[in-house]
Amino acid sequence: MDSRDFDDGGTDVPGGIVGAPERVLVIGAGIAGLTVANALTHAGVESVVLEARDHIGGRLHTVDLAGSPVDLGASWIHMPDGNPLAAFARLAGVPGRSADPVPEMAGFDRGEGRRLTAAETADLLGLYLEGFPEAAEGLLTRLGPDASMAEAIDAFVAAAGWPAGPARRARQMLHAGIEAESADLAGRQSLRWMWNELEYAGNYFGDIPDGGYRRLADAMASGVDVLKRGLPRFSPALPPDRVAAIERLGFGRYEKVALRFTEPFWRAAGFPHLMVFPVDPQEWMVWVIGQDAFGGPVLVFHVFHSAAERLAAAGPDAWTRWARTMLADATGRPCPEPAGVAVSSWADDPWTGGGYSHIPPGASPADADLLGEPLHGRLLFAGEHTQSPRLAYADGALTSGIREAKRLLGTPSVSLAIN
Repeated sequence: MDSRDFDDGGTDVPGGIVGAPERVLVIGAGIAGLTVANALTHAGVESVVLEARDHIGGRLHTVDLAGSPVDLGASWIHMPDGNPLAAFARLAGVPGRSADPVPEMAGFDRGEGRRLTAAETADLLGLYLEGFPEAAEGLLTRLGPDASMAEAIDAFVAAAGWPAGPARRARQMLHAGIEAESADLAGRQSLRWMWNELEYAGNYFGDIPDGGYRRLADAMASGVDVLKRGLPRFSPALPPDRVAAIERLGFGRYEKVALRFTEPFWRAAGFPHLMVFPVDPQEWMVWVIGQDAFGGPVLVFHVFHSAAERLAAAGPDAWTRWARTMLADATGRPCPEPAGVAVSSWADDPWTGGGYSHIPPGASPADADLLGEPLHGRLLFAGEHTQSPRLAYADGALTSGIREAKRLLGTPSVSLAIN
């Protein structure tokens, strides 16, 4: 058995429980619940995990698409240097592949019917990754603490004075980027609390686990007893301050459409990865990530909140038609029939209900931290939404599980082990 000590970013010992734990019931076999159960099991404390689905991992969900592993939930281990999730992957013997799409990104504007130049693509990426975030502090001073990211985008683009085409693409790029990071509309994301999280080191996109996130979920479940049960209910009910915090925090939509082909024809067409800018100026840019750059001949369309809402209302076949139409436009030829298709449905999943958490105007990081506080000395909470430093990230869910295992064991760190 291999093991290593982990902490949640600090060596404090959380309190708030009554008595020493003898047997712990963990609700949900996502990465947070599995982390708690792993630490308890290997510390000699009996635990059992109840899971409603027929698979473990929660929003870490890898499917086999005609022979290629595809993550329909979390994909990247972002900023892997110093990231505890990357450390656990090393413990589990799961290598990571560099998976930054930015250096090979191309752009296609459906509104103008043309491929963007390399300079135009680089400028748009720089706008999203550097220019707009660097302007955030000044925008906050100008717009005030209750401003949304949609207001910030409007002010930023208006001040730049770009011509109509570049201004449209800038808005489409920035709205898409915010919806990607927040899993919701830019109008429902607070400017004040955007880019507020703790940052590790290394490339933002970092690595992807070889074989998909399921390998990490399986490794974390090593030696853990997982049962299948139904929806939990609270009695007594959650107190009003917790209910209010839940209502203030945002939890939107982020879906994926994965198409597997016999060969990566898009690379021959000149784009390993692609940003597609729609005709409608009120629709946002779409990421199309080629898995062939670090895996099989699969294209994954990242469908952010507003586009996902439109496609969900258009029927079950709309997702694939939408993706293939974009490919046909970008390549200038009919899209071949895919060998396999997988479409996520996180917002329609009764056990998930959406993508991940974010902070709207009127909420604050304190709301997420409150959701991580224990109740009644016996009821503990974990998940990416129960901590503010890494809200929305899989590693935030991991560290929340470490935090609760520390609380239960009364130790400044815990041992995670692989049988």
